[in-house]
Amino acid sequence: RRIFDNGRMVHDRLTRYLRKQGVVRSQEVEIKTKLFHGRADAIVYLNGDIAVLEIKSMRKSDFDRLEKFCPRQAYLQVQLYMHFLKMNDGVVLIECKDNQRLKEFQVRRKERVANETIKHFSRLKEKFVEEGVMSA
Repeated sequence: RRIFDNGRMVHDRLTRYLRKQGVVRSQEVEIKTKLFHGRADAIVYLNGDIAVLEIKSMRKSDFDRLEKFCPRQAYLQVQLYMHFLKMNDGVVLIECKDNQRLKEFQVRRKERVANETIKHFSRLKEKFVEEGVMSA
């Protein structure tokens, strides 16, 4: 529970700063389909356009390893949000839990990546339904 509380505080604090700068268009944008339920942290203005913003936090040892690319899971999450929201740009903003340093990763929509991810989750859901783990 404390881990989630900390993550929520990071989201709230960073979106508050971004709101003060006037870059937040909307917050906590819900996405709900038969296969996916999620919530984009925010929609922000980026270079005269709009983008999906996903905020993450991580410990220093993982944060320091990030150089050119954000974590794969965050990348796929933003790809799905862009797909469902029909947007072309995304940003993954990551805060280091140990020292509050930030790293920003801009992501362009790649429909192929979103479609492959959707297919993967569809197959996974089919398997769960077949095995009685969940209902269709």
